[in-house]
Amino acid sequence: MAAIEASALVVAAPVALLAAAGGWWLRRNSQPNDRAQASDVRSWPHTMGTVISSTVQVSRAGDRRRDNPLVLYTYQVAGEAFQGSRVSAQNGSRRSRRTGDDRSASSTVERYSAGSSVVVFYDPRNPANSALER
Repeated sequence: MAAIEASALVVAAPVALLAAAGGWWLRRNSQPNDRAQASDVRSWPHTMGTVISSTVQVSRAGDRRRDNPLVLYTYQVAGEAFQGSRVSAQNGSRRSRRTGDDRSASSTVERYSAGSSVVVFYDPRNPANSALER
């Protein structure tokens, strides 16, 4: 009985190790390359847009509070209208930059007040992908 358990362990351990290594490799290679994305973002063209709303959203997780700026803006590329909400292109989030800091969120909202004209950077391959900051 002990010999069967030992041989099962000899087979199971390498299989588990290979599965874990494969999972790590897949996860690592499925993540966007931040350096390549940053270089693409630096070359994005820009257009003018208008901020339609700018607010601080407060979220809570247990006793932790998180303040997030939510800036909605409109812009046009080649005559087609788009709406965006991402402040920073360096952030992978499709929504506004999440700072977690009330002062930082408030300063972002003040910088992009409703009705103001803004420079909007957009991905030329997908103009719906945009940000106010590179």
